[in-house]
Amino acid sequence: MKEMYLNGKDVNIDADFFVGLGADRDTMVVSPERIENLHYIKFQLDGNGYTAYWSNFTNRLNIKCNDLEFKDGEIADQRLYELSKKITKDMFGDLFVRKIVAWPEGDMPELMMLFYEK
Repeated sequence: MKEMYLNGKDVNIDADFFVGLGADRDTMVVSPERIENLHYIKFQLDGNGYTAYWSNFTNRLNIKCNDLEFKDGEIADQRLYELSKKITKDMFGDLFVRKIVAWPEGDMPELMMLFYEK
């Protein structure tokens, strides 16, 4: 499998992707254009706050809960798992997308999505 970079040429992730999941467009915060190659979108989905972030030079999109404290890691883990179930294969056409809820040591859980071409 070949990595597909999130640079808008290989794979384009934007606010519409999160609106398609049910996020409220009116409360979204999108990274300013002056931050080249790094992107983030803060969004609300089902009353929960999330932040998605990625770089043009990777094939990885990360999503974290932004409305929970460190002590609420188990809740964040469950929310991200439920969010991962809303993200289905048909949303990405021919791409192979690997979804993993990871919990890096000393940090909050995150939903990590890796994009590949078959």
